[in-house]
Amino acid sequence: VKETDNSPHMLVALSDSSKEKEYLGVYVTPESEKIGFDAPAGGGANGVFKDKSLSLSGKGVSVNNTEWHTLTFTKSESAIYCYVDGVYIDRWRGLGAGFFNLVNNADTLTIGKVTRTSTNSDMNTVGAIDCVKIYSEVLTEDEVYREHESTVREAETVLDMEGAKKTELEDLYYPGYNG
Repeated sequence: VKETDNSPHMLVALSDSSKEKEYLGVYVTPESEKIGFDAPAGGGANGVFKDKSLSLSGKGVSVNNTEWHTLTFTKSESAIYCYVDGVYIDRWRGLGAGFFNLVNNADTLTIGKVTRTSTNSDMNTVGAIDCVKIYSEVLTEDEVYREHESTVREAETVLDMEGAKKTELEDLYYPGYNG
């Protein structure tokens, strides 16, 4: 996502759609090169994730461009580890066990926005999300890197047209075919 505004773009969010501000979401803010979690204080996840963001500055990766990126989060018993394009960025510690149980009565998983109430969504992502995977186990660094490698676009092969010859037009069907 290449953006000139400094607003967050929600990638995926878990919420209780019947209650206002009862959600936990993962966002990216391309202009400021930040990724993080958003959950309102006193709302989703009991405020545990309020203002939990990581800066990508100086990490050798950028999300403020038009390239595809792989964002990976793994959750251990006490921390969430963050990777961008297979590169370890940092971790949030002291979070305790569980993740999906952090939002009481969660009934909605949204991609590309957060459902704040049954009639209101916000923080829409400008761009495309190709794939979201959720695993029941913590991925190793090697597994995270392999996940990223499987998404890397390979350059197209340029055909060598040196010496190529154009042939005369040929009918692809039998003479008189009118199909």
